[in-house]
Amino acid sequence: MKTARVVLGYRGLNPSELITYSSGIYTTLNGNTNFPSAAPFVALLLTVNTALISAVAAAKPGDKTSTSAMHDAENKTKRHLRVLGALVDFEADGDETKVLSSGFDLKTFTPPTPKSFTIKLGKLSGSVDMEINSYGSAAYKWLTSPDPIGVWTEVALTTVSKVSIGSLTPGLGLWGKVVVSKGTKIIATSDPYYIMAV
Repeated sequence: MKTARVVLGYRGLNPSELITYSSGIYTTLNGNTNFPSAAPFVALLLTVNTALISAVAAAKPGDKTSTSAMHDAENKTKRHLRVLGALVDFEADGDETKVLSSGFDLKTFTPPTPKSFTIKLGKLSGSVDMEINSYGSAAYKWLTSPDPIGVWTEVALTTVSKVSIGSLTPGLGLWGKVVVSKGTKIIATSDPYYIMAV
């Protein structure tokens, strides 16, 4: 499933172009019923954009003070655009029409699909090997259960995408799965698979 996300279109713009761009965002977001909580931030965007207009008008070539003031005003405008972009992203919740109504451009991306998880007999008796395609720098919590709808027990926590579980009773069946996380965010949970230790 593709999801729409905000693209901040100010990269590479000179101060005058940034004024035009942020004015356009102000115009489309001011009173926009898709984003009612944006109102105070939209008002602030008008304030910082007006300050940028004044700073650009006051800037004199070779004058470090006026040039520095212009760059500060430019950075404040960009910060407010980033805040508004994040707010639009949050409130639009992937709705392409809402994102476009904000005046921001959009990009679409396809969330990653769960990667393949396998569980197979290990090289030693009473062992099984579990593996999932790597998610890069992530934590992998390996779980087993005698019943897929029962209680799951954590048998290992690793930073690599495979693990061997030993000391299993031959002839005993078990279910295995893995939960992958980055920081506090779970990014994938595999489907559970059954195997019988030998």
